Amino acid sequence: MRTKIVNLYIVFLLGIFPLLMHDGFFDISITKSYIYILATASVFLFCIVSSIWKKNWNWMLKKRNWLIYVAGFLIWINTKCAWSSTYALTGEAGRYQGAYVYWAYCVGALCILNFGSFRECFLDVAITSGACTGIIAILNFYEVDVLNTMFQLSEGQRHLYISTIGNTNIYSAYLSIITPIAMIKAIMEEDRKKRILYDLATMCLFGAMIASRCDSVYITLLILAGFVPFYALPYVNRRIRMLVQFVLLTSVLLGMNLLNHRLMYPLGYVDGISRHFLDTDICAALFVISVCLAAGCCFLGKRLESITVKQWRISWFCIAGIGFLAEAFFYVIHTVFDGNWGSYRGFIWM
Repeated sequence: MRTKIVNLYIVFLLGIFPLLMHDGFFDISITKSYIYILATASVFLFCIVSSIWKKNWNWMLKKRNWLIYVAGFLIWINTKCAWSSTYALTGEAGRYQGAYVYWAYCVGALCILNFGSFRECFLDVAITSGACTGIIAILNFYEVDVLNTMFQLSEGQRHLYISTIGNTNIYSAYLSIITPIAMIKAIMEEDRKKRILYDLATMCLFGAMIASRCDSVYITLLILAGFVPFYALPYVNRRIRMLVQFVLLTSVLLGMNLLNHRLMYPLGYVDGISRHFLDTDICAALFVISVCLAAGCCFLGKRLESITVKQWRISWFCIAGIGFLAEAFFYVIHTVFDGNWGSYRGFIWM
């Protein structure tokens, strides 16, 4: 029974929790904190009561739990040393949370580690929820407020908060977790109908990335482009599906570009990926290149099977390494690392 309850808790966190809101973005941080703490406390209380009933306390003394106990102790020390106990415990209504939420992380991890059991459906729940949040984010980007969440935001803040997650930085971090799961599932899945559903989900997530206006999306896409081929290239069918993901990304980029020019050009608040792909010809060229690569891989699939897995991975490692070095060189040459760099992050780092 404890395992069933904890698994329901996991499904709640992955599928329902990201979509929950109360009063728009006005109190999204507080609302989600309270919901998370309440859900975690309820599950932990059930585990404790059931342990008392069964007289089974061995799980609390397992070696695997000690790192969680150390984390909880460090949070307590940090709270004691803070200049304001109130802010340290409850957090601030902006971007960061207090000790109560972090202790809830520890308690939730304790329950999952001891009583949770992995189910393949957990990934499907996470992908479905991510696709839903992605659709809402795209609608918010085009100022379609289906959930009436932006009524209390000023004009300057309207495009920094999207979907049901909140601040665009937090939302892009959420996307960086969900998108790789959806892509790998789409590449691995053998059932054609399920694969179509995964492809639709990745399209929603790609669109949400473009709408998020956050530079973190670049990091996510570069990591996916660099590491997914190591997994997918040795197998012809996975190689084709990986290129299909590239086709889907470029098609979403082209579609949103055309929509942007048609509905709201000039784009006063566009940032992130869209800012660098305002030219429709470039987006169309990327789409054509991706389609040609996928078609070529399909046509030459059997002939490419003679190349060994080691040869594929060494070749891609060299290509990715050259690309990384070229990007780093370009970045260093064209970036001025002074105090004003990155919205005054230079001052923070110094």
